[in-house]
Amino acid sequence: MEVVSQRVIGAISGGKFGEFIFKPSLGASGGIIIGWDERRWRKVDSTIDEFSISVVLEDRVSLWQWVCSSVYGPNQDDDRGRLWVELSAVRARWGVPGCIVGDFNVTRFVEDRNRDGVVSQAMEEFSEWIDLEGLIDLPLANLSYTWSSMRTDPSLAKLDRALVDPDWEEAFLNCSLKGLPRGKNNLLQLIEKMNLRVADEYKGFGDIASGLRVFVEQLNKKNGGFDEYAKQIDSIDQQVTEFEAVVSMLDKYVSLLESKVQSAYQTPPA
Repeated sequence: MEVVSQRVIGAISGGKFGEFIFKPSLGASGGIIIGWDERRWRKVDSTIDEFSISVVLEDRVSLWQWVCSSVYGPNQDDDRGRLWVELSAVRARWGVPGCIVGDFNVTRFVEDRNRDGVVSQAMEEFSEWIDLEGLIDLPLANLSYTWSSMRTDPSLAKLDRALVDPDWEEAFLNCSLKGLPRGKNNLLQLIEKMNLRVADEYKGFGDIASGLRVFVEQLNKKNGGFDEYAKQIDSIDQQVTEFEAVVSMLDKYVSLLESKVQSAYQTPPA
């Protein structure tokens, strides 16, 4: 994605996340989002780096702080050293417990792929960095792989992970890691959620919700991915914003007209 609006982040989180930070994609992939419930967490600081974004959050009651980092790792082995340096610098910058989640674009173990293979140098360096930082690799409860080549006989790999500090794991004892099946249908569900939210928010203005419904149906007929339609989502968001502005202006004109009518009736004849 190149653009993310408040409506998109609201649809992704079911309305739970009121604040977020975002690093846009370069081409077809690589966009990163971190969202949070601002009613519980206050943003203390944040940074957007080459391969990751990070935000320090503070509990509004206990004032306990932690840092969340989200990653989209490089595809080339020669670039991965910069990723480990970047993430180590982020961890050292604030010195609070944290978690690092995302697509590292590298596996750790042979069993992380459905094809036969060997442990590469990049895999060894990834595991060495995890051990050096004292991180815990949380188990993924319901999926063996997080990436697919999407072919008839697909190559599968576990590229997405969540790495946490022991102090962070202790603070979130009931935390579990689950993955959503990847694919076009999940993105359609996201647009469908947006459609339902708009329909509920603007009752009586069915043309807006119907427009989103048509968009979902058209997207369902396509074989391409979601990114090519991201700008259309932003365009719809902009149109809704403009619609709200027009309605607000009409309200002001109606109020002014009512005031003039009342003034005319209250003025005694000469």
